[in-house]
Amino acid sequence: MNFYSQRQIKELAQQLQEFVSSGRDEAITSTEGKLGTRILSETVNRIQSWLESEASEFLWVEGYIFPCDLTPTALRITACMFEAGIPCVYFFDQDTYPSILSPKSGRAQPREETALVCLLYTLIDQLVTLLPTTFTSDTDLGLGEQAFQELNGTMESADLALQVIQALIAHAPNHLVVVIDGVLDLESESATTWPYFEELVDILRRESRREKLFKVLVTTNGMSPFLCEALEEDEREVASNMAVQFRHGRRLQGTNSVDDVSFEV
Repeated sequence: MNFYSQRQIKELAQQLQEFVSSGRDEAITSTEGKLGTRILSETVNRIQSWLESEASEFLWVEGYIFPCDLTPTALRITACMFEAGIPCVYFFDQDTYPSILSPKSGRAQPREETALVCLLYTLIDQLVTLLPTTFTSDTDLGLGEQAFQELNGTMESADLALQVIQALIAHAPNHLVVVIDGVLDLESESATTWPYFEELVDILRRESRREKLFKVLVTTNGMSPFLCEALEEDEREVASNMAVQFRHGRRLQGTNSVDDVSFEV
């Protein structure tokens, strides 16, 4: 039996900071006054049902590539969780990501790889803050000093990052919400990054079956072939017909403000 403290793990995770960026502040700034504050009423209802359900549930909300922007929707969910005091980890796509030279090529890693590493490291950083003050584990896999030392920001560290997430999430609160906006940044024709995101989904699914209440929301501006494979059809909400939110100063019929989404404990 191994004994740990949150303080101990926080100190180990400090070295990840140069690769950690949730993108939330950037998302708030970039979406102010732009499209996306209104979405279809049926989509609002689906999100509200997802929030209020007493069962673990995944939800992918897919919008048009342009001019639909679902980032305000993802931001609203994080705000609801903060207001309700519900633990929430989150990640938003960004214009640029912290990067490092690939040890194989000596060149900067492709955007999709730096985005994946940033996603995984950011979730690690946030999960550490949710750890109990002290806790025990049957294994030190993913929690030892060596594991954190080997998280060097490269694509080669992605497997280890997933091990760390698996170890941390086993000690996460019983009610946890995960919000990921913009996974299209992780996609490429070579599909090198996608198995890692699928494994992340699998980790969340396995943990959600352990008598925990896990809610996972993924939002994309456009269709994701990879998400079609990773998630079930009934976990997908297509938010179409969202091209504009106002026309001649009048609200379009059949839409609601994302601010209508709410959650009370």
